[in-house]
Order: sequence, then C-alpha cells, then structure tokens
Amino acid sequence: MKMTKSSKEIKAAFKAIRQLELEIESETEDLVIHFNETRKELIQTAQADLNSKNGHQSNRIWCGLNLSYRILNASLQITWYTLHFNPKTKKKKFISLPKGKSDAYDLRRLKSHANDFEWELIMETEREAAKLRKAWKRVIEARNQLRYLYQSLDCEN
Repeated sequence: MKMTKSSKEIKAAFKAIRQLELEIESETEDLVIHFNETRKELIQTAQADLNSKNGHQSNRIWCGLNLSYRILNASLQITWYTLHFNPKTKKKKFISLPKGKSDAYDLRRLKSHANDFEWELIMETEREAAKLRKAWKRVIEARNQLRYLYQSLDCEN
C-alpha cells in the first residue's frame, strides 16, 4: 500500500505526541528533583533552628513523606509515599498514599504526613504534579484517538 498524504501527516502527529510525552516526563523528573533538593534545604534550616533553640544537637528531623514517579504501561504515575523504618529489624517499608480517581491527591491526607516547615513546598509540588498528570492524560487520549484514525484509514505501519 502506498503511503498517502494523510498517513504521512498522521505519522508526523505521532512524532509530535511522542515529543510531548518526553517533555512531560522531563518536567516530571525536574519536579521530583526540585522537591527533593528544596526539602533537603528546608530540613537543614529547620534542624539548625531546632539546634540553636535547644542549645545542643537535637535528634535528626524526620520527613516521611516522599515523591516519586515512573512510567508504567504508558501511564505516568507521580506518587506520594511514606517511608517507615523499623529500628528492630532495620528494614524500610514504603507505603503509597491513595490518590483516588481525580488527578490530584487530597491535600488533607498529605498534610497529615507532612511537617509544618515543608507543607508549603508539598502543596506547590502537588499542584504542579496534578497539572502534569492531567497533561499526560490528555496527550495519551490524543495518541489513542490518532491511533483509531490511523487504523480507520487502514494506513500501513
């Protein structure tokens, strides 16, 4: 079968959609890195404040709420999880927080796992993560619609 003008345009649209996917993935990676670096600075500042307030070296501040992302089966998963440490067994346990059906996590649930000094960063990060989840969802919808169009025109691969 000869490649028609419409099939060439569809192939170009597939490439553009793939480029959008890569951009969203890159923005997601940047978001997670920014969250981790900024939170590390906030922890250091809070630890220094606590040490100066107490007049001695205080216990390390624990922040159990963490952020990660992965792409699994063409799905972008930006996940909040808690890290639990068992001092007896010296094992770490990761527990993902439930997101629900919307594109964003319940901020009240996130706040219950957050320290006061990191709460503003968590809210800002979750707002951006929700935008990225929604954008990924729209791009995948566009890719699926394009695939249906491609199949209906019976274009060759």
